[in-house]
Amino acid sequence: MRISKFISAVCIAIALPVVAAGIICLLNPLDGLLYLIDIFTQPILTASVLLTIAILLLRRFRIAALSGLGVALMLVSIMPQTLPDQAPVDEDAAPVTLMWSNMFVQNPVPQKILPWIAKKHPDIVVLVEVTYKQRKAMADILKESYPYVVRSNDMIIASRYPVTMPTARVRGFVAYSMTVRTPKGPITLVAAHLARPWPYTAEGKQPYQFEHLYEGLKYLPREKMVLVGDFNSSPYAAHLRDFAKRRDMSMAYGLPGTWYSVLPAIGRVTIDNVLVSRDLHLSNRQVGPSTGSDHSPVYVEIRPTKTSKP
Repeated sequence: MRISKFISAVCIAIALPVVAAGIICLLNPLDGLLYLIDIFTQPILTASVLLTIAILLLRRFRIAALSGLGVALMLVSIMPQTLPDQAPVDEDAAPVTLMWSNMFVQNPVPQKILPWIAKKHPDIVVLVEVTYKQRKAMADILKESYPYVVRSNDMIIASRYPVTMPTARVRGFVAYSMTVRTPKGPITLVAAHLARPWPYTAEGKQPYQFEHLYEGLKYLPREKMVLVGDFNSSPYAAHLRDFAKRRDMSMAYGLPGTWYSVLPAIGRVTIDNVLVSRDLHLSNRQVGPSTGSDHSPVYVEIRPTKTSKP
């Protein structure tokens, strides 16, 4: 009897935090520790499902129902962001393919990403946090396959199509814009790298950077824009979600997260994201293998929508 009561107490101690996490994720808080929890909705949801199954296996069905309520709240919190919100794609248009990767400044083997680049052979490759020592060597290797390779600070852009030199859009963090002249016309490509949220930085720093990024992009055309980056925030958290809504942009969603790369796909956080203006359509999002960085690379296909102007 005592063992049974102890097991029930342990199950309740597990179920209550699951419910609390579900409520927090549903509320989409803007600041502090609660916002940090919201960023980690995906791995928290994965862990909560596994814990709920464990409670069920222990035959604590009422407690499992309580834990299941928390899981349901988390699912409700992410559902609006995962529903399709893109205009119909022009299926006849050939895609422009893009790969993004945060190479991690302390990565001793950034060349490990090269086989996946060769396998996917994207039209455009954007790499950030490439160290000074590795930058030239990586650029020289990419030049063997890409006719246009440019470097700016810790960023390398390799493209099959002509690309202008990146221009800084905002100060205080990485955000560069450039024009890529694709066969279907020019697109504005913006690469961004925002700060980590509190408690890793000051509490208001990441919200300020989202606002600053929004203001910095006001002077660029809203049409044919691709925004890619390490936002250090997931699509399920308030700031990235609200930024996309204000800019009227779509995001590429998918189950495999990108950070921390050595974790199972369902246990990672999706902090590396691709956004496009409403006249473009994202599809075939793929997350690459671990390449020595704490981030996994992201690959997407970009096509015009049926209503897109040439």
